[in-house]
Amino acid sequence: MHHRPFHYYMTVCLLLLATVSAHSAGKLQECRNAVKNEKYQVAISVCQSVAETLDDDESKAEAHILAGDAFSAIGKTLQAMRSYKEAVDADEDNQKGLVELAESAFKLGDFSQTKSAGKRVTAKDKKKSILTKCKFSCLLESKAQKLMHKKQY
Repeated sequence: MHHRPFHYYMTVCLLLLATVSAHSAGKLQECRNAVKNEKYQVAISVCQSVAETLDDDESKAEAHILAGDAFSAIGKTLQAMRSYKEAVDADEDNQKGLVELAESAFKLGDFSQTKSAGKRVTAKDKKKSILTKCKFSCLLESKAQKLMHKKQY
């Protein structure tokens, strides 16, 4: 019986891992391109499948956010919210995921989810979240003004 050295098996494992990582990175780029080119059904399919294969939390969150963006673009707000929630579950400090989760929850009237995600956005370091804080605050302010205006008439 011929025994291969341990380093041989480690090399094979590392090569397989590198191949899988490169494939996943390529699929994530394919997802980005599909969203950019407004091929939303393709983006949803690719992003959801690649999210399942990624080990890196940031990349997994990005795939879910891209799927959410595609759902949002075709008017499927509930599915978008679910994708943003999965992004935040994968990377709890992901600012874009938190903002998009809050916005989609607000659109659906889920104010508890809006408040929960919104608090996490505004609690971050000002330098990192100034744009998302402004976007979130402006969204809530404009929505509140619209609701107040409707109640007056």
